[in-house]
Amino acid sequence: MTVPTLPVPTNNAQLFAIVRAAVIIVAIVAIVFGVIALVWPGVVITTIGVLFGIFLLISGVSRIARSIALRDAIGRWFFVGIVVGALVAIAGILTISNPAGGATFIAIVIGIGWILGGATDIVASTRSGRVSGWGIAGGAISLLAGFAFLFAPALVGSAFIAFAAVLLIVVGVGVLLAFPRTMPDAALESK
Repeated sequence: MTVPTLPVPTNNAQLFAIVRAAVIIVAIVAIVFGVIALVWPGVVITTIGVLFGIFLLISGVSRIARSIALRDAIGRWFFVGIVVGALVAIAGILTISNPAGGATFIAIVIGIGWILGGATDIVASTRSGRVSGWGIAGGAISLLAGFAFLFAPALVGSAFIAFAAVLLIVVGVGVLLAFPRTMPDAALESK
């Protein structure tokens, strides 16, 4: 049986054409995803929730399988692995059945992480022997963003999706406009 292979570019012009096609495809996908996120933000939130639920389900089942496989090596701790795996798998099933709740949970976890990170940044910026204004400012912004995610996850999540959607569109259009249509002369000369 022969395995099909892709043709290997033999010169810079062929390589440029392949790279250009890949860049155009990625830019168009970015624009399409950006428009979808702007027009149907609920679809994005639901998709994120479902994907997170699938991740949790797979992670939980994997933890259970590892605990069973390593039963002899970890002794009685295998039971803890099975319980934790079952809880994670159940959380995945619940998240899949309520994707918006899963997305809210993700936002809350991000908020807690930013709060802890911001507090750490502020403390580190004042204890390093010299006070760092930028470190304190960054920590304060992280704290504010964290509390916003913690106390208004749906609102902040929607704003974040809108911002990301606009960013996807702008970057996609920018890439399409900025990428050269033809191979630069310098690349032709280096052949």
